[in-house]
Amino acid sequence: MFHMNNARFLRECDFARMNFWLHYGVYRVTQQLGATFIVSASWIRYRRCLEFMERFKIYTRMLCWDEKAFYFEHRMVSSRDDFVSAIVLVKVHVIKSSPAAVIEMYYDGEKRPSPQFPPEVIKWTECNLLSSAKLKQL
Repeated sequence: MFHMNNARFLRECDFARMNFWLHYGVYRVTQQLGATFIVSASWIRYRRCLEFMERFKIYTRMLCWDEKAFYFEHRMVSSRDDFVSAIVLVKVHVIKSSPAAVIEMYYDGEKRPSPQFPPEVIKWTECNLLSSAKLKQL
């Protein structure tokens, strides 16, 4: 009963991504491009609940990108014993620009390829494509 609820996990990840954008200067780049971000998909695996008032850390990584979106991983780790309590994948669409343009401007005009997609992100995106195709048939 007294634990972090499902909605709060995702909310905390929103804050962690905003911190990522601001800390690394990506937010400034997107403003210069006139771009914005929107979460288009997320997946979460709960491994153990975080108790009420339990301290935890969120580790955020940008994993890769495609022509429309960045893919992030958030790990929610208990400060009590360093157990990964939840892992979250998030797809963030870039509106009015592209991930490639954001990366290029971030690196002062240098084009950079996306890192390889991790296997779990490939499978997850395949599931999203299946879901989208099914919804289009309705």
